[in-house]
Amino acid sequence: MQKKYLNISIASQQKDDIELMSQFLNHNFNVKIQEIVNFSYRLDENLKCSDVLILDYRVLNENNGIIQEIRHEIPSLNIIIISENNDLNSFSEIIGLGKILFVLLPIDYNKFKQAIEVCYDLAKRDQNCLAQKSELFKLKRNFNFEISIKKQAEEEVYKFLYAIEQSPVTVLITDTKGNIQYANPKFTKVSGYSFDEVIGKNPSILKSGKQSDEVYKEMWESISKGIDWSGEFQNKRKNGELYWEMAWISAIRNKDGEIYNYLAVKEDITQRKEAEDALRKSEELNKYIISELPYSLFIHINGVIVFASKAFSLLTGLTNKELINKRILDLLDDKNIEGIKEKLKQRALGIDIPDFELGLKTKKGLKIVSVSGRRINFENQDAILVVLIDITEKKQNENLVREKIFRQKFSKQLIDYQEAERKRISAELHDGIGQDVLVIKNHALLGLHENMEKEKLIKQLNLISETASNTITEIRTISHNLRPIHLERLGLTEAIFTIIENVAKSSNIDFIKAIENIDGLVPKQMEINIYRIIQEGISNIIKHSNSKKVEILIKKLKNKIRITINDNGEGFILEKSNRNSQFGFGLSGISERVEILDGILEINSVIGRGTTVNVLIPFKQKN
Repeated sequence: MQKKYLNISIASQQKDDIELMSQFLNHNFNVKIQEIVNFSYRLDENLKCSDVLILDYRVLNENNGIIQEIRHEIPSLNIIIISENNDLNSFSEIIGLGKILFVLLPIDYNKFKQAIEVCYDLAKRDQNCLAQKSELFKLKRNFNFEISIKKQAEEEVYKFLYAIEQSPVTVLITDTKGNIQYANPKFTKVSGYSFDEVIGKNPSILKSGKQSDEVYKEMWESISKGIDWSGEFQNKRKNGELYWEMAWISAIRNKDGEIYNYLAVKEDITQRKEAEDALRKSEELNKYIISELPYSLFIHINGVIVFASKAFSLLTGLTNKELINKRILDLLDDKNIEGIKEKLKQRALGIDIPDFELGLKTKKGLKIVSVSGRRINFENQDAILVVLIDITEKKQNENLVREKIFRQKFSKQLIDYQEAERKRISAELHDGIGQDVLVIKNHALLGLHENMEKEKLIKQLNLISETASNTITEIRTISHNLRPIHLERLGLTEAIFTIIENVAKSSNIDFIKAIENIDGLVPKQMEINIYRIIQEGISNIIKHSNSKKVEILIKKLKNKIRITINDNGEGFILEKSNRNSQFGFGLSGISERVEILDGILEINSVIGRGTTVNVLIPFKQKN
């Protein structure tokens, strides 16, 4: 007896069970067995070709809902569940799915064989039903095939024709010589020609004469080689009106690949071209207006100039050609570059920047300008419009006013200082030297008019000599304050050493000094100013700083003398110091003398950390 043939898949975690069932099935049936140890039906395409799935209940427990999914994807699959549970109510959810049989453990192989035979009969029945359905379908298909194909073809043709007839774009079909064989209604609406007027005619009837023959030559060279071509035409309607079309032209080939027609699809773009032309003219007008404005302005994209007005060109002294594509950072004073980089970053983030001032390099030197900027769209790109106002003269006038106020204030302080100095000298002459001279006079008179013993006379003369010595010392002190004698005798460098040593002896301040020889670097009449700068700097420290340590550094550079006076005292706020008459006058005196020497003064002070005075004084190298 011929054995029944089945495709069977066995899914079990027990390798021994699979082997026993496989042996039994191979002995009793003609089967192809697929063993599944790690069950995941989704990964196993062979399962879809199986007639029977033998499923261990333990696999079922570990894959919730697996029977429902199998039944959904493989409706014809027969399933035998091997279970040790004889309570079928526990399987109520899957029994209703159909084609599911149960065999209890331990396996009764007679019942197992019966279950396999039931599955075989069910599979055979399904195959017969499928074959009958297939045969019926073939008969029906053969019967309707010819009618269906014809109807389908007609529908496709009509669909294509309706699409072309109702198309919102112009459609033309020509022969290989370019003569029109078909034109859709949109063509007649756009061109003004009727269908009958254009059939057999060449599309050249639309030529406006506004385009060169090269355009048409290029088009024919492309399409005659079967290469698609696209481009714009300015054509002429029947009534003589000009219009623009965007055209796409392709070759139509037969089954042998030979070109036998050309298809042209064209869109009326007149309104778009008019809008583009109006926009272009508007942009040109705006550029002209902006260029002719009396304001210096430019437009930049990411820091590169793309447009500059005539006024900006005049301000910088550069031609428009030199300005375009130039980085704006290249035009700025070096002191402003870092700040401008930060402002450009803020602009890129969309942060509004208030107006500000900066230095602009020009061919005539540095100009001070007020800057304002606004985000604009320039030639379809995000850009910044920058307006500059030259405020150099205004700034110079402000500086002159400030200078005038400063000089007036300084002159008043100088007059007050001179008056106080005169009073001091007058008092010293009157109270000191005057009294000493009077004492000398009185002692001399006593010596002249009284008969004194020699011993008393010598004592009187000694008193006169001692008083005269004190007077000479006091006169020297006054003279030194007016014009240091050391400066004349020893030179500038030694005079500076002397004043530092004298102050160090009379104070508790620790002086650290590193002084290079600067004698003869500036004219003699100017040396007093350098001496007074250092004297005034030390005087300010003694009077106001409460400093314990002072550094005085004097260094000869290539063309400059650098003076640094640094203390570790209390420090001060520079603005407040200007309101302190004594301290303010001291700084003003230093500033005035530095200006006389054409030097540069820089004062840095931090409350609680001290003050640093830096002075740079230029000098000319001697041959």
